[in-house]
Order: sequence, then C-alpha cells, then structure tokens
Amino acid sequence: GVAPGAGAGGQDPAGADDPAVAPWGAVERLTRGARLRVRPDRGLGLVEVLPASPDAPALARLDVAAGPLFFQALLPAGAVLAVGGEELEVASLEPPKAIGLRRRPGGPADAPWVATAWAGGAVRLRGLAFHALEDGAPERGVLVAVGNVRATPAGPRVAVHVFPAGYAQDPTRGFDLHPDVGPGDLLEGRVLRARVVAVAPGDGQDLAGSIELAREP
Repeated sequence: GVAPGAGAGGQDPAGADDPAVAPWGAVERLTRGARLRVRPDRGLGLVEVLPASPDAPALARLDVAAGPLFFQALLPAGAVLAVGGEELEVASLEPPKAIGLRRRPGGPADAPWVATAWAGGAVRLRGLAFHALEDGAPERGVLVAVGNVRATPAGPRVAVHVFPAGYAQDPTRGFDLHPDVGPGDLLEGRVLRARVVAVAPGDGQDLAGSIELAREP
C-alpha cells in the first residue's frame, strides 16, 4: 500500500550507486486524467501540473489511491513516493498536462491504513498516509487521508480527505474534501468536525510533514 509513517515520501535518496538498491526503470509519461496502476488496488492519477510561480516550483497534483479512497499530493520534480511495493519518482514535469515517472521495487506493500487514536480530544496525523480513527468515539471508523504538507507564503498547507466508515464498500456515501487547509482552519463536513491545531512541514528530504487536529463540538 501507500507507505505509512516515515519514509512515505521524499527526495530521491543518495542510493543510486548502491548495488543493494534496484535501478530506476525507464521514464514513463503520465498525462492529465490518466492513472498508473501499481497493484490491482493501488495506484495514482495525475490531476494537473501547476506551472512554476515566483513563490513555488512547478508541482504535480496527484491522487494516490488505495481502492476507491485516496489522498492528494502536490510534488515537485525529484520527489519520490512509495506506493504498493514500488517507489515512484517524479522525474520531470510538463505543465500543464503531463509528467515523467520512473519506477523501481521498494517500500512496503502491505495495507496502507495507520490505526490512530484520539488522545485528549486531539490527534496527530502523518502526511502522505491514510489514518483510521478508532477509539469508540462517534467518529469511530472515520478514515482520514492526508497529503504532503507544503510550505507556502501563507504558511504550511495540506489537503485532507475524510471518508465515512464503510466508504470502500459504498462510495456513493460521499466524503469530505478539504483541498487546502492550514493552522486554525475548521474542517467542517458531514463526516467529521475538527479544528486544525498545527501543520508542520517535513524536515530535510521528508516531504510528508504532519497535521494535528482537535475535535470540535
């Protein structure tokens, strides 16, 4: 699945010359609206390619899927994601319609969900990962998918999707989409109501970052 926790995403580590690391495959071109299947229930799709601006490099907006559920990542050239037992590198960007991807074996291939419990009404969630919130509260069974935390002139931002229990079996139930949230924002939807307490970018080559939520009445 999509690698949970540390190592879910980053810049390509300096392992290209390590014989223990599998070599990258040839560059594959992925166009807007197309999907790359890594396993029957794991893959990613290209939503769009955002051109560079004075405040940010060009970025690929990707939907990273586990069955019908997904999180959204905004990644620069050189970023690497672990999906379904493979590492995928954003080798090149062609705004606004295409990217080049390279693949190699690597990363965990197990189920992507991280069981995460509320603690005192708050919870900290890793970016580039899926989280199952289960602690007996009314939100039991809620699934939260968190993209990568991005540093922007307006502060750290991240995309958050919230799915109800049973969504994988019945996607017609709908979900909450919060495409661009930061500290202090209220996630108010049909599935979950929570305040964004903190958003922290990753350190160094870590692209994931983290987000902290507090339940709202």
